[in-house]
Amino acid sequence: MLVLYRIITECFFGYEIQAAATIGRRFTIHHGYAVVINKFVVAGDDFTIRHAVTIGNRGLTAWPARSLAITSSWGANVVIIGDITIGNNVTIGAGSVVLDSIPDNALGGGRKSPREGD
Repeated sequence: MLVLYRIITECFFGYEIQAAATIGRRFTIHHGYAVVINKFVVAGDDFTIRHAVTIGNRGLTAWPARSLAITSSWGANVVIIGDITIGNNVTIGAGSVVLDSIPDNALGGGRKSPREGD
């Protein structure tokens, strides 16, 4: 069954969301090609991503991104790498590379995606 799932999602739909990933209700992908979500991801409800989002790990021995909160919206080409937490009600701008955790009610943007407004 897992082989059939991978064939359908990767070959026909163009994304890789590993079956072991935990994703809440009302998960939305806008223009879903090139989306990769690691198997250790835990995402909350009302989670929205766009084209070419990657949630992965930092190498062979590092743990992957684990905790992504509710009501989160990410732009196209966002990359989340490492064992980090994205807070509730967070918006991450297109093209951001997130290497550090982002607290609740924040806006992330730029290359390393610092918290805006500090």
